[in-house]
Amino acid sequence: MKIASGTIFYNDCKSLERTLNSLKDKVDWMICIDGRFKHFKDDMAMWSTDGSRELVKSYDNAIMLTVANTYEVQKRQAYVDFCTLNKYDWLLIIDSDEYVLEYKEEEFKKELIRVQTEHPWRSYNVFAVMCEVNSANYDHIVHEFSGANAPKPTAQKQFAHYPRLWARPYEMEYNVLHYHFRNKNPTHSLHYQECNAAMSIIPGMTLGHDHILRNKKHLEYRKQYQKWLVGFEQKKLQAYKRENNNVIPQISEFDNIDHAYD
Repeated sequence: MKIASGTIFYNDCKSLERTLNSLKDKVDWMICIDGRFKHFKDDMAMWSTDGSRELVKSYDNAIMLTVANTYEVQKRQAYVDFCTLNKYDWLLIIDSDEYVLEYKEEEFKKELIRVQTEHPWRSYNVFAVMCEVNSANYDHIVHEFSGANAPKPTAQKQFAHYPRLWARPYEMEYNVLHYHFRNKNPTHSLHYQECNAAMSIIPGMTLGHDHILRNKKHLEYRKQYQKWLVGFEQKKLQAYKRENNNVIPQISEFDNIDHAYD
């Protein structure tokens, strides 16, 4: 049973180091994707310049790919494509502001083996792990850095289950929106919120999620980007569907509709 992790990053060295240190002895291969997103308002280069790239190279079981000046679905698809080339059995999706908080190896791997044995044709191949979320957005930590006079937003610590474990990831792909994914067959998309209620939660692993190790400038850029991204993706998807008889575009078609809907 081969397990890989997929992480996207950009100029996020301190937070990325926490992520990779928590993963390095729990997965066979850490797939790390560097590169600036299109429309990310940063005056830096197209790839990380803060030591993140050197950090990734310091791990024996890490691979770094550079996917720059693309949309988020394309950057995320790169770690799925790497799994396709290497036929990994499982992919753990973990961003650079997340880390393994708790891990019980025997329980975790026993459950993965059971799922592989008993559910070989599970729809969408998507399973969940629990995640401790310390803040729902970037407002809380940005406020602390900036020292704004406005009332401090309340940081909400809560647990949620996220669809972060993909069985047979080579059968999966992202689908236009960065929170949509689908099996290549069937081809209709699945929103992560739609599948949460029905997903099996894999015990033995809990992730943590916070922005404590990110600097003020990075967080401000990230907040601006996230606000722009959701509206942009929805606009692009709906415009494409209107012009193509309600057909959802493939990732390979994404660049073809770039300029029309920017």
